[in-house]
Amino acid sequence: MKKAVIIGLLVVFALWAVYFIGIGFTTAGDAWVSAVVLEDGKTLTLSAGVASSAGFIRDTKVELDGDTMYLSFYHGFGGINGRIGVKNPITVELPENCTTVYAKGIYGADGPVCIAQKGADGQWQDLITGIKVGELVY
Repeated sequence: MKKAVIIGLLVVFALWAVYFIGIGFTTAGDAWVSAVVLEDGKTLTLSAGVASSAGFIRDTKVELDGDTMYLSFYHGFGGINGRIGVKNPITVELPENCTTVYAKGIYGADGPVCIAQKGADGQWQDLITGIKVGELVY
């Protein structure tokens, strides 16, 4: 009997640990991006979160496809409302040839959403607020 209880507790603990840590490796399908700052044209700083009432953004996965960058967002570790490893704001380096930045997994969107684009004049524009680099004042 004692052995069965210990095995049962170990199984419950193992399942809890897999969930507690494993959720941090899943991408958020309900993310939002509220602000994109491209102060120097080389660094993208954004504020991102989760649209549901539970969860935080831990990190960003960057995928490059030619001159286009795609961002996916990872949940924080620690379960549904885990804050372990959470970073906000998130900073991403922009490659020289990058002209467009899309975010994947944005709440309510059917596909990637364009959040920033480099214009013909070489200036980056935040497509969320419509502000060009250098115009943003805090």
